[in-house]
Amino acid sequence: AQAARLGEFVARAGKEVSPVGAGTALLSRSAGDYRAVVVGSDADELRAGLALVAEGDASPVATGGSVGLLFTGQGAQWPGMGSGLTGFPVFREAFEEVCAGFDDLLSRPLGEVLADAGGDGLIHRTEFTQPGLFAFEVAMFRQLRAWGVEPGVLVGHSVGELAAAHCAGVWSLADACRLVAARGRLMDALPPGGAMVSLRGSLDEVTALIEGSSRVDVAAVNGPLSVVVSGDEGEIEGLVSRWEADGGKARRLRVSH
Repeated sequence: AQAARLGEFVARAGKEVSPVGAGTALLSRSAGDYRAVVVGSDADELRAGLALVAEGDASPVATGGSVGLLFTGQGAQWPGMGSGLTGFPVFREAFEEVCAGFDDLLSRPLGEVLADAGGDGLIHRTEFTQPGLFAFEVAMFRQLRAWGVEPGVLVGHSVGELAAAHCAGVWSLADACRLVAARGRLMDALPPGGAMVSLRGSLDEVTALIEGSSRVDVAAVNGPLSVVVSGDEGEIEGLVSRWEADGGKARRLRVSH
């Protein structure tokens, strides 16, 4: 009955339905003795799945399998990152070990930059952002394993790829730190005046928006309705103004280049 009511809601909402919003709302409901999960890549698939549940088809869609971990890229950093986890010995020791691996590779101690004690916001400079994310992700990976999480696959985006590769045993911590530091320095050496913005829309919609622009391009496709553009700051601001004027949503990423 619950699935039937949800299906009716999704049908009424049409393209305006947010799977994430609906799922979040459902989490606030009290848990019953039986639960069902519906998986779909678009609204039609979700409605079809809800109909099956409403009809009493509770066949499992996935059994067994292994855990996959995704290591994020730049833009997920924040001042004080990791400080709340230092009470866990495994995380603290790994975090300190990785930060120490950058001692001779960066112009400032990475631990100090991440703590942001002086409030200078250096964590958002690419030179430090990428080593900081790498340190956090490696330490978090080791902590998860200490808790018994054994992933079957590791994937990553941007600097997250490098963290995933190290955690998968592709290269040593020392080699990984050298590569991450060099990558951050090279990107930080690019001319200033650039910007990155996450747009809530499809790749086709965003491609149409930036058509004709020689100084803005798609940087990442994070999901069906999550596309990041990168390029000249002035041009991006103009494109974002048009996007928002048409009712679109945009969020500027905290990056220095």
